[in-house]
Amino acid sequence: MTKTAAVIGHPVSHSLSPEIFAYFAKVTGVELKYDAVDVPPEILAEFIRTQRSRPDLIGFNVTIPHKEDVMALLDKVSTEARTVGAVNVIEIKNGRWTGHNTDILGLQDSFQLADLDLEGETVVILGAGGAARAAAFAAAVEGAARVVISNRNLIRAVNIANEFNPVFSDTEFLSVSSLHNFADEEASLIIQSTPLGMSSVDDEVDEELFAALLNGPKAVAFDLVYRPEETKFLKIAKRNGFQTITGLSMLIGQALATWEVWFSPLENREAVRLGLFDLLRTRLAGQK
Repeated sequence: MTKTAAVIGHPVSHSLSPEIFAYFAKVTGVELKYDAVDVPPEILAEFIRTQRSRPDLIGFNVTIPHKEDVMALLDKVSTEARTVGAVNVIEIKNGRWTGHNTDILGLQDSFQLADLDLEGETVVILGAGGAARAAAFAAAVEGAARVVISNRNLIRAVNIANEFNPVFSDTEFLSVSSLHNFADEEASLIIQSTPLGMSSVDDEVDEELFAALLNGPKAVAFDLVYRPEETKFLKIAKRNGFQTITGLSMLIGQALATWEVWFSPLENREAVRLGLFDLLRTRLAGQK
């Protein structure tokens, strides 16, 4: 039987997931039908109910605005996803629907590719949404000593710090409303997690402050935005001599993790990753 999966969200027509998973299916020889399904929030529960009886389904990718609301509709939610407060992957096995968060794995994968050791280091995160929560979780798992969450709406940053501090005893989570309140500190990694990219933090991260925040030439700037691949945030980092990680790295890392949740570990994982990088770069270049 051909297996079926889909990405659900609203809107969802912009998603690259159908191309990503078509590529996975092609290089692995797995028979997979993968769609993008627009599911308005008001029918999410009914949609999940109607899918329960389908024997061909192996799972769903979940995107905005359903990552939080879908949790209550599942049979089980992983500890990581529960802590982060978001599910981006549903695994369907033996009739049981389990929610996972592979954004965390995508972030860790990106850290490893960049040869980034966060043990005992300070990480700064711009933003306090779902992506920021995943980034904070991943940084703590990788051994960061301090995670500073900067968000103009300070309450959202405070909430993350308050929720995560009891979970990670070896990591201190701090919240600030502006990076100017943190300018006397140095970080090994800055993660830009806001959906609008650098345009939302222009007045906060000028080049002088950016250079002061990062600690030496091995410091890294990571933007989770992948359209465009080289954001203004990353251009500033490059001008200051810092290493950069693009949003495509996380996108591909979480997709690889998703495939392995649904199927099995990829034997030729690195070759698949490189091929997917080429495919998506070509695709995004064609959208300019």
